[in-house]
Amino acid sequence: MNIVNVTREEKYQNSYVQSMHLSSKSRGRISIQVIKHEYITEKILARYPKNEFRSIISYRQTMFIPKMLHFKLVRVLDLALMRFSAFPSSILDLIHLRYLALTLSPSLQHYLGEEISSSFSVDIPPSISSLCYLQTFILKPLQPKTRQHPLVLPYEILTMPQLRHLHLDWNYLQYHEPTEKSLVLKNLQCLSGWNPWHCTRSVFRQFPNLKKLQICGIWEDFRTRKDLYGFHYLDKLEELDFVLTYSGYACFLESITSSGLLRFTRQKLRAIFLDRPSWALPPTETFPYPILPPLDAFPQNLKKLAFYGTCFQWKDLSFVSKLPKLEALKLGISACIGVEWKVVKDGFPSLKFLLLDHLEFRYWRASCDHFPCLERLFLEYCWDLDSIPQDFANITDRTKPVVVCESRQNKRKKNQKEMKI
Repeated sequence: MNIVNVTREEKYQNSYVQSMHLSSKSRGRISIQVIKHEYITEKILARYPKNEFRSIISYRQTMFIPKMLHFKLVRVLDLALMRFSAFPSSILDLIHLRYLALTLSPSLQHYLGEEISSSFSVDIPPSISSLCYLQTFILKPLQPKTRQHPLVLPYEILTMPQLRHLHLDWNYLQYHEPTEKSLVLKNLQCLSGWNPWHCTRSVFRQFPNLKKLQICGIWEDFRTRKDLYGFHYLDKLEELDFVLTYSGYACFLESITSSGLLRFTRQKLRAIFLDRPSWALPPTETFPYPILPPLDAFPQNLKKLAFYGTCFQWKDLSFVSKLPKLEALKLGISACIGVEWKVVKDGFPSLKFLLLDHLEFRYWRASCDHFPCLERLFLEYCWDLDSIPQDFANITDRTKPVVVCESRQNKRKKNQKEMKI
């Protein structure tokens, strides 16, 4: 493979561009790292014919150069480290694209409090469907940690038949009610950043072969959706994540009119801390089953399950133990709240992997009988945890003992506690 490696600007005088010999049959890659002046990059790119390269990858944050897109046979375009205020329309001319990664600034910030046509506010043009060979689409908003404004996407994003991996962040889909004649995305296997608003049967029936699903939204997205979820059509789903994010100034979808107009409003300011979502809630307010579908609605082939920011009570995890094929469970930041986790009698009979990360519980009441198949236990930033159940270390009737991995921060905190004692 031929590579044009655009490195640091100060090396321009001495082998600034490193490449192999190019031929008419070559398939090259442009790798851009640090660029400060547009004319230098354009001078480099002008050296090569438009049909020479198949991949353009930006490894560091750089400015966008329109001439980067004059290679019409490009199949891989990774510009995720560049910042775009609007979707670059010239990308739509790259009809051979298989992989596309972008970072956009949401346009929704200009339309708060108004009833707007979804076609007027979308951040991706509906003509994205013209990229009929696209298999992987990664779309990120600017400043993903604050999440003040979501991306609004056209429904045409679900009319791309070759799509296999769709990686999004917090977003809303253009209003459209799927019908039985809607295109079925048989190739779609991984879908992340999907809003609870769109977790309906009519939408999920379009993804019959989906294996990985991440549901992501803010508090209002989960709270206002009472008809979750349409998992019955996801027979092949093996991995499911729930991610509830927080922002004190986030705007969200308030309503959709019968004519398809969208109305967004701003979240009421509350004392919300991104690193401690549980502090955003009143002491008596948690997120129990309205977020979760009933047990019989969960995909029965589910092997991996994760919760982040959901603020369940520990007792609410009892339903997880009833999933027959569950092998991996991840409980991330504020997934559960409360000082004590008392594992229910049935335990987790098939669980092999358990991750506990940023959880503020102190007592863990469990024994090896509750986790008969457990092989890996990871503890990250669980600073208040008094101790790991001693019974985990006394297992002798297993071919694979439990491997406990604690983060350095976790161990350091524990040592400090012991020194104080």
